[in-house]
Amino acid sequence: MHPYKDLILESGICFEVFDQMLDEILFFDADLLLTYLNPAAERSEGYTLEEAYGRSLFELYDFHDDVRKDTSPAYIALTEKRRVRDMICTYCTNGLKKTKSISSTPIFKNGRLAGVFNIQHDYTHISNMIDENLQLQSQIGQQSADPSVGQDPFGHIIGASAPFVHCLSLAKKAASTDSPVLLTGEGGCGKDTFARAIHRGSPRAAMPFLSINCASIPADLSDGLLFGIENTHYLGPDSEGLLAQVDKGTLYIEQVTYMPAAVQVRLLRALEQRSYVGPDGRVVPLDLRIICSSDKPVTEIIRDGCLDMDFFYYISIVQISLPALRERKEDIPLLAGHFLTGFNERFHKQIPGLTQEAASWLRIYKWPGNIRQFRSCIEAAMNLAEDGRAICADDLPANIFYGTENAVSQERPTTPAPKRPAFSKRQLYLDARDQEREEIISALTETGGNISQAARILGISRQLMYYRMKKYHIE
Repeated sequence: MHPYKDLILESGICFEVFDQMLDEILFFDADLLLTYLNPAAERSEGYTLEEAYGRSLFELYDFHDDVRKDTSPAYIALTEKRRVRDMICTYCTNGLKKTKSISSTPIFKNGRLAGVFNIQHDYTHISNMIDENLQLQSQIGQQSADPSVGQDPFGHIIGASAPFVHCLSLAKKAASTDSPVLLTGEGGCGKDTFARAIHRGSPRAAMPFLSINCASIPADLSDGLLFGIENTHYLGPDSEGLLAQVDKGTLYIEQVTYMPAAVQVRLLRALEQRSYVGPDGRVVPLDLRIICSSDKPVTEIIRDGCLDMDFFYYISIVQISLPALRERKEDIPLLAGHFLTGFNERFHKQIPGLTQEAASWLRIYKWPGNIRQFRSCIEAAMNLAEDGRAICADDLPANIFYGTENAVSQERPTTPAPKRPAFSKRQLYLDARDQEREEIISALTETGGNISQAARILGISRQLMYYRMKKYHIE
């Protein structure tokens, strides 16, 4: 019988189940000697059950005579006879640094302490990626920390529509202050671009700009990522938190509604007190600006209770709600020209622009992916367009036409769509033109022929309204 089978008889635990689990499972007896680890733990820790059986926790993790042993989750669970939940630990095993979330639970038999077991989640790969990402961001920030005199940090942001210009005005005003900013808007509408421009236009422009995306970070790692890892079991420097790395700069928190509630409260306290307690117990002064973003509108954040309200009040002193591309369609020609210039240089082509039909398709489409999707669409068309001629409708991705067909049928549910033997871009284009003409006539009828008011209803400029009336022969 394998030695660890004795513990099965004593505790009634079915280790065959643990052998199939993806989570790492480790058992230690009352003397903290290893009695079992499952295959998932073997792969991660770098030793087999046969190699580790009967060895001490302190021997396995090389802090036998280290006072830091009392911060080990298993040691705490055993000596204090209580469960330790989701403790982030950084340690070395077999010469490799590991970052894991560990929960330790004491085992009792007939009222007596029999041992302790760990459930571990390995976040080493994610932690390393985050560290590398932050290091790269820091290097990029240092290279561009001294912008040229007179350079406009907002000059590369394209748009002339009224709602977009309003947002740009708010961002420029926010850049001159040090107040927290909350950027909201659909995915792909430019929140990251605005955050970086606000930083570059601020007095902190020469200091670091670092960003984290709460949606891509495991909840267990959030606190340690910001404030540093509190439980370090390896010989080396303490794990420094992001707040210390961004000192005097700007911290950009993407998808802030995914931040765990406990971390929101701790971060709020640190921001208000302008200090926090670091991993080594010392008080760390805090001097930074915070910019947050969310795909959810403010009304939804409040309604759904996505954020602690005190935290929300702090981070949303300046609120900027970026419009979706479908809400600023008069900017499409400007954006198309901007991306065409860049892709012409990249692809070594001379594409002069778009045909009228292709431009109409871009205006009609709803753009659920906003600017990010629009840029990909232009790049896709540039790959197909012949050098020297304008992009035509046939160069555009097929989903542009399917998406428009669905939009047309949803907006005109009482009119059955004609049955066609095959997909026809041309027919869809004609259907869309008819819809656009009907919308213009309806707006003019509603306003009694007032062109300016009709243009506002349609969300377009007065000049563009005149152009389309002439295009469709509307008197």
